[in-house]
Amino acid sequence: GVTISHLRFGPQPIKGSYLIDAGCDYSAIHKKEYIASFFADLLLGPLAMGGTLVLNCPWSDADLENELPAPFRKIVGQKKLKVHAIDASAVAKRTGMGKLINNIMTAVFFELSGVLPTEQALALLKDAVKKTYKNKGDAIVNQNIKAVEAAIEALRVVQYPADAWASIECDMESFYAKKRSQEPGQYVTEVLDKVQTMRGHELKVSQMEADGCVPLSQTHYAKRGVAECIP
Repeated sequence: GVTISHLRFGPQPIKGSYLIDAGCDYSAIHKKEYIASFFADLLLGPLAMGGTLVLNCPWSDADLENELPAPFRKIVGQKKLKVHAIDASAVAKRTGMGKLINNIMTAVFFELSGVLPTEQALALLKDAVKKTYKNKGDAIVNQNIKAVEAAIEALRVVQYPADAWASIECDMESFYAKKRSQEPGQYVTEVLDKVQTMRGHELKVSQMEADGCVPLSQTHYAKRGVAECIP
């Protein structure tokens, strides 16, 4: 599945359970495979003009021209987003963290979000690491702290042609239409594909069976291909 965290910060208690669908100042995509899997307006729509976007990816600025979908680049250009990139997976491997990137991306968040002064935030993060992993020994604690420090060093600002990207001509629906070797049934294109791409809210009640049953043999249409690597 897909995990999306909506965080709000302020000097006073925030009593709101609603999702953030506009005015977002900071957004990070931790898994690069999602960039081409989900509609760009779902991923970038909540970001405010000039907001901060962080991509966890191994691509250089030049690579982004080819790797980022055209609708994605268009919205980035239109909103003039401040784009940052980090290869968190490479940082994790280099610091002995394996596939674990949570503390790395948390360090990036505190570096860019401005929620707390960076030095104070990173000090608190390192203290939290020590408390969390102290029972696993100094080696694990030091690995995590090393990963936090390496994250800041690996973070970079992405330079991109905002005006050129904003003027890209593209159709969102046709770009993200799934390409298959054979035409699937109506249930797949009108129901399953929308659920798989976080657009289930577009479905009508009339499209659901009264007893909640779904057709058999649908699993092979639900393969998303979002694994970072294949063993």
